[in-house]
Amino acid sequence: FSPCPYAIRPWQQGFGMLLEDVSCIVFDLATSALVDQCGRAAAALAKFHSASFKPLGDIGCRAAFPSGMALPRRLPHGRVSAAVEHLAGTGHLPIELVSQLRDMDMANILQDAYQICETMPHTLLHCDTRPAHIFFRSGSGEACFIDWQRSGRGPAAADLCNLLCFCTFHLPELATTQFVAAGGVPTLARLLQCSHAHYTRTLARPGTAY
Repeated sequence: FSPCPYAIRPWQQGFGMLLEDVSCIVFDLATSALVDQCGRAAAALAKFHSASFKPLGDIGCRAAFPSGMALPRRLPHGRVSAAVEHLAGTGHLPIELVSQLRDMDMANILQDAYQICETMPHTLLHCDTRPAHIFFRSGSGEACFIDWQRSGRGPAAADLCNLLCFCTFHLPELATTQFVAAGGVPTLARLLQCSHAHYTRTLARPGTAY
């Protein structure tokens, strides 16, 4: 689930790490490849979550990051409303959802969701599973992730939701004005089903557990 490290050597004012080269196959944002690659990324997340939860457990994962979950408690005032207005204006957000999201922002739903996530089993998280941070090994096609600076802990669903949100945002037919006409609903359904199937199937293999 990450490039293999080969060597660590002093470099400039610190240390440099020589990693496996996985740059030849990048995440393809074309719709034809997006569903399959998102599914393979979900499988890699399942391996990562299992590899951290199985030896550490919930208590160990919490102890690794004692300062709290790697999830936002709240956003700066007006930031959600500004994002809603921007997405509505660019056609990425159905107009009927705009008022609902505004109400959720005013009701501080994010804080309530944070408290619910705190009660769930925690594992280690990547926390930034966007397509630009996902590459695929040329031989096996397995996904691996780079840029682990934001890693932390929390419920495994946070990484998976992060991945799906970034992937659906890049689907060109998911713009509101084209969503139904261009077949956005079936594409989105396939994306969700494929990712969920890869994740759960990987967890069901012998030697993985979460």
